[in-house]
Amino acid sequence: MGSDLPARPIWRALYLAYGAIDVSYRTEAGKRQHFRHRLAQGEIDKATQTFRRLPRLAWQASQGDAHVVADVIYCDRPLTSLTSMGSGRYWISPDDVRPEWHRYGNKHHYDSVFVLWPQSNLRTGEGIPSGGWGLAIGACDWTGGATYATVANGPEAWWEMPTVGEPWLHEWLHGVAAHYAGQGCLLPDGDADGADRHGYIRSATAGWLPYYQDLMTCQVIEAGQCKGIPRAAWQQAGVRGHRLPVAVDYFDQSRNSFSLLGIFRGGVTWETGSHPALQISGWGEYTQRLGITGEVWIRLHAWIPPRGTLTLILWLKDPDDDPIVWHLPTPQQAGWHTVQLWMDPTSACLYQKLWPDHKNPPDWQRHPTAIRDPWMLSNLRICYHDGLAIAAHEWEAVKLDELIVSQVKLA
Repeated sequence: MGSDLPARPIWRALYLAYGAIDVSYRTEAGKRQHFRHRLAQGEIDKATQTFRRLPRLAWQASQGDAHVVADVIYCDRPLTSLTSMGSGRYWISPDDVRPEWHRYGNKHHYDSVFVLWPQSNLRTGEGIPSGGWGLAIGACDWTGGATYATVANGPEAWWEMPTVGEPWLHEWLHGVAAHYAGQGCLLPDGDADGADRHGYIRSATAGWLPYYQDLMTCQVIEAGQCKGIPRAAWQQAGVRGHRLPVAVDYFDQSRNSFSLLGIFRGGVTWETGSHPALQISGWGEYTQRLGITGEVWIRLHAWIPPRGTLTLILWLKDPDDDPIVWHLPTPQQAGWHTVQLWMDPTSACLYQKLWPDHKNPPDWQRHPTAIRDPWMLSNLRICYHDGLAIAAHEWEAVKLDELIVSQVKLA
């Protein structure tokens, strides 16, 4: 099933955002210290916004060969332990995030794991001495076979580097380079840290991105030889060997324009514009599930209680069959929401979940109607009605069999 769709190798990533920390540690002189801090929501949002740039940045820097699909998780539990690096320095190691890692990534599902952690109180200057703003290690038994990277909180200006998302790309490349070096690729000395060693100068407009581009396309010259990650290596997928036979689209930082990362059977069209649009990943076989992910903007009126409804309508190819209508949970707040829909081909049952930004995904909800044949699905329409007769926002039909995406129409 889905074998006629070209499968793209991907790196599946898990991002764990910790907003609070409550730990004790000893300084290099042996003095006991205690640090308790909670990040402002704006700090978490800023860091997470830059992480969301990683998939597109990796794709651009690799000239379209690196595909990252990321899940974002906001962790309610404060960090309560640190791992010593020696000399009075500490970091957040895989051991310190085990509860969340086991909960969200225990089944060896992810190629890469990223952690945002509150290292310092930017207002008072207090903080935990560490080995750097970002730290990373390659896939190993300690990491459960995934690459692992941490980035601490920092001033807003740090996130506004010439290339937004560069810290995450940099740390990710340490683990990626180690993985491909183990596959026999010749990597330049220092891998992601090797820019200045090979004559590169940090650009005022692009940061170290020119070096990362050469590293990710095997064009770093060392001792008269081109080194880096060649296209053939990217085509081998990540640590887990995940392959995703669907088109992948990523929002840019503002989510108001789009970059199409794949053209598959029937062709894919995407109209860019100033209005939010539905992000479609398409149907295809991936871990024995057929799935679509969409990001939708829910606009609620301030003068009435939230009472809008989202409705998924799935048409079948047989015109004599009635469409499947599914009313999703009533949105409780305005803003960006993620809608996921997937079908288990074993049971032929449909499942969905809907959640707003800054919240973790809920449990799957099952539709009572079973599908006789998943390839009978023809079109998808998502409608949002805010409870007022004069206002209705409707997404035009998406042809699942041809993967044609239409522009959103907003009332």
